[in-house]
Amino acid sequence: MPKILDGAAIAAAIKQEVAEEVKLLAAKGIRPGLAAVLVGHVPASEIYVRNKVQTCAELGLYSELITPPDTVTTEEMMALVETLNNRDDIDGVLIQLPLPKQVDAKAAEHGISNEEAKKLLLGEKEPSMQFTTPEELGELAVFFCSPAANNVRGVAWNMDGGWAAQ
Repeated sequence: MPKILDGAAIAAAIKQEVAEEVKLLAAKGIRPGLAAVLVGHVPASEIYVRNKVQTCAELGLYSELITPPDTVTTEEMMALVETLNNRDDIDGVLIQLPLPKQVDAKAAEHGISNEEAKKLLLGEKEPSMQFTTPEELGELAVFFCSPAANNVRGVAWNMDGGWAAQ
């Protein structure tokens, strides 16, 4: 029988878990930070970004809202992303779309090509340079639910740049 999920309850549980992890990091002197970049005045985007900044505050994360002018260029956006990437207090950058027409969104979002990003993200931890596919993850989930998985002990399954299921 299908089960109806309570999205609000699931979100609250996830937020509680993240808040606990943030407290553990804070005890080590680490405070993760998010830079949210919002260009223009799209009401839905403003609400979305405001909610992200508010959630960061609730969870104990550092956040910073950056609002370049509507006249920003692709080069200025890429320079901003590079500056944010080089800051020690910023661990993630959210660029809210849509961007103005004069900005190449792909270039601004990545600041580097997809191939360069793949090499940087996976190079150290995933020598094959291959992403795990949804099908492979599904097969792994099916395996973990099978009787054969009961006999597996002490094995790390490496996936996508070091994430592991044990």
